Amino acid sequence: MEETISSSQEIENLIKAQYVLLYVVSPEEERVVKAIGAIGDRRNRKVIAWSGTEGFKALDGSESNGDIKDPLKALDHISKHENDAIFLLKDFHPYIEGRGGFMIRRRLRDLNQELKNNPKYRRAIVLLSAVLHLPAELEKEIAVVDYVLPGREEITKIVDELLQGHPNLTIEARTDPAEKLRVVESALGLTEAEVRLVLSKSLVVTKDFTIETICAEKKSIIRKSGILDFYETHQPMDGMGGMELLKN
Repeated sequence: MEETISSSQEIENLIKAQYVLLYVVSPEEERVVKAIGAIGDRRNRKVIAWSGTEGFKALDGSESNGDIKDPLKALDHISKHENDAIFLLKDFHPYIEGRGGFMIRRRLRDLNQELKNNPKYRRAIVLLSAVLHLPAELEKEIAVVDYVLPGREEITKIVDELLQGHPNLTIEARTDPAEKLRVVESALGLTEAEVRLVLSKSLVVTKDFTIETICAEKKSIIRKSGILDFYETHQPMDGMGGMELLKN
């Protein structure tokens, strides 16, 4: 079976392979920024973030240019930047949509060729957004990465952090590995921030990690979508006949 790689590793592989344009889809801006910052450290490239509200700001604080908030001028700035770097453009998708985004789309296509053909400086552009809006002109130009939600290993680390931060509480997951696993499993499907918040809320309300609190948070999140409904069940998966692929 082919080994699965993390979203962070996928991004790093694309950058190592000299992809210029990447589009990362994730509602977890802070988590993705942190991961790309780590990639920049490993690849010896400065990571410089841009947004329409703050302009350019290096993650390490070494440089900033808050005056460049216009998206087209931002792309021109990237073109002129004389150093190895990863540029992280936050919520850039509205600027590339519709008839008004023609110049931005054209400039991105120009930059794709320009930066590929410039061996002097290694520069990559990462568009980070919670939604995927990719015009047809850019479909063949940009590599898309769906940044997956935290898995069991990451959630376990969060649980361990909270356990260490509350040494005086009698938390069942501290002494019962099976209960700890149930807590981790019940938090799957939440963002890192949501996991931290709901587990902290559970500690405040019940002085323990409770599956009911986590499920209530999931129900609230799903309700916001206006599309799905959440139904709790206490029946084991083994009680479902057939549908082995779905159960897996």
